[in-house]
Amino acid sequence: VIELLNNWVEKDNWKVTLVQISYSEMFTGLSDQVKKIHIKREGKILLNKHRKVYVKEIYRMLNFENNNYENIYINSRAPFAYSISTMFVDKYKIPYKINNLDYRGITEEIKYSFVGYFAYPILDYYWKKVIKSATSMTTVSENLKDYLADKYQVTKDEDFIKVIPTLSLMDYEE
Repeated sequence: VIELLNNWVEKDNWKVTLVQISYSEMFTGLSDQVKKIHIKREGKILLNKHRKVYVKEIYRMLNFENNNYENIYINSRAPFAYSISTMFVDKYKIPYKINNLDYRGITEEIKYSFVGYFAYPILDYYWKKVIKSATSMTTVSENLKDYLADKYQVTKDEDFIKVIPTLSLMDYEE
């Protein structure tokens, strides 16, 4: 991710911002030209009240008060991050070009644990809603693309899920 952001910030007229919601900052190796926003994570589980706090803080830190946005492309890593970005653009009526869900892997093993036995159906329902609401998706392999398309009955056009292996992402310009 660091290498990708450092590459994007070198493109003409691109402004890149990394919004990180975590317990501690992890910006090592990131170009000084990339705007860095760190928001302290509220808890291990993403609750709606946390999403509201994160969205408000992102808006404040991005300084969107003057509606000074241009062409916005959002890439969210995993369903929880995607749900935060979706709430952000919906609440503040941000006219984005793309709100992409970047799905790097699956956590099917959770349904085989004791806690997962009870939590998995809820998470699976949530993931299905997120995937159905995405404007586009990227995955790292054809197998993951096929798995997600089959499991969640993705019926959007064939280009909805693009396969972009991690190391080739910097060469992808569509």
